[in-house]
Amino acid sequence: MPGSDFRHESDMVEVNQLLSDSACATTQEREKQAPGAEKLRKSVADRTARIATLQQRINEVKDRIFADFSKQVHNSVAMLEKYHLEPIRFDVRLNPHHAASP
Repeated sequence: MPGSDFRHESDMVEVNQLLSDSACATTQEREKQAPGAEKLRKSVADRTARIATLQQRINEVKDRIFADFSKQVHNSVAMLEKYHLEPIRFDVRLNPHHAASP
């Protein structure tokens, strides 16, 4: 069937043309959207940098708060030790023989 081959070739040409047109339309659409996409990429990069800066600042503040807290705990423990041991020292001064007992 010679006419059948011709019809098949005609369909293939039409399909190729449709694919070519579609690829061209896709390329044109991508080119139209490129400036917007680049603007979005820059915005994301700027915000990522800002987030990193803020996170660094948050970490610095948290470190400073923890350092202050640790210093207060250390001072409180030192005061507790001092006041806890003071009666023992006082008792030893009054009764030197008491120091030898366990």
